[in-house]
Amino acid sequence: MVRFLGTIRFASRNCHHSREQCRRDDLESWVYMLIEFTEYASLPWSKMVDRHTVCREKERLFAGSYTKHIASLPEEIHKILKYINELNFQNTPDYEYIATMLKRAAARRHVSITVKFDWEESEVSRNSIPLHGNTMKY
Repeated sequence: MVRFLGTIRFASRNCHHSREQCRRDDLESWVYMLIEFTEYASLPWSKMVDRHTVCREKERLFAGSYTKHIASLPEEIHKILKYINELNFQNTPDYEYIATMLKRAAARRHVSITVKFDWEESEVSRNSIPLHGNTMKY
């Protein structure tokens, strides 16, 4: 038996059941975050505090019993959910398949996944910025 570790909001079902965890559990927690970060839905259990109730909601999600908001997620996300649910403890996840599904979902919605985040370096590299204040002209 493995003790519960993590937050109930993003913990995998195996974690809720005090079972040994594997890469599938990492993907399960990741997909909860993915859903939470979309504009389509928040996690149905996001305001729940009882660990057992949250686990039942997660079981419903992977059984295909979706709330209206979860049902509105792109079909590729539903395929990822199904894929994760079918993994067993020994499986090595096909990360390329998951990446392909994400790229397809983005393309169908005309979302660029190559745009840099605001914290990434811009075209002007850090090395090209003068380090001494007296060398800059305003």
